[in-house]
Amino acid sequence: MTRFTFKKAAEEQAEALANMAHDFWRYFGHQASITPEQLIKDGFSEKPRYEAFVIETAQQDLAGFAAGYTTYKLQHGLIGFEIQSLFIRESYRGNGLGRKLVSGLVVTKYGDGIREISLSVRPDNKPARSLYKSLEFSEQDEGLHIRCSLAGRTLEQSVEKTSKRL
Repeated sequence: MTRFTFKKAAEEQAEALANMAHDFWRYFGHQASITPEQLIKDGFSEKPRYEAFVIETAQQDLAGFAAGYTTYKLQHGLIGFEIQSLFIRESYRGNGLGRKLVSGLVVTKYGDGIREISLSVRPDNKPARSLYKSLEFSEQDEGLHIRCSLAGRTLEQSVEKTSKRL
């Protein structure tokens, strides 16, 4: 059985991340223009604009990634993290890697002081919606997409349960 590891993405993985970003957008019928150089500049500089996390095989191949950025809700003084992209390579799907990736991200960001994790998902993406619901994300239908979030006591409980499994 292949062993998979969750970790924060490293600068030397920029080319593989760019390739997966292209795969991600191609999956949805779009094109991406991101380059490894742009990923390095925007994510691994003194003031990173995004963070990426990866699921890696024992051979250090990337099986999936999640990328996002810090948010702030002025109304509540709430620091959050928006997952902007999440992708598991087709050949690795069905192995629980989406769960491992989201769970690792939630625990890591909670440890960084983040108190809300949010994302958008297409209404027809039933496997992803099922995963987020199983991880206790709430859903709010906004028409073209579904907003999912994990905050407050539900986030704390999720971190407690998830930390025991990681």
